[in-house]
Amino acid sequence: MRQALYRMSGVDLTGIDALGVGAGQAVLTEYGPDLSGFPDEKQFVSHLTLAPKKAITGGKPVKKKRKRGSASTRVAEALRMAATSMRHSQTALVLQR
Repeated sequence: MRQALYRMSGVDLTGIDALGVGAGQAVLTEYGPDLSGFPDEKQFVSHLTLAPKKAITGGKPVKKKRKRGSASTRVAEALRMAATSMRHSQTALVLQR
């Protein structure tokens, strides 16, 4: 499966720590192999609402209406699960805190 994902995307997504075949499949099935619609990783993370901006006015949070269907919850959930599993590992990414 890993080789098939590599052939489809041209990159080994599973080479990133904590990203498995399932997360790679989720990204490719939702967005395809070409992510050029996102100029940088900040735009991609913002689109997935992984790090949403909290609007505050007068010291109080402002409630915003949620855009329906703007992000893939399947991809966001796969990346959240990968980040959670990474927290408990002993890799270089975790040890550099």
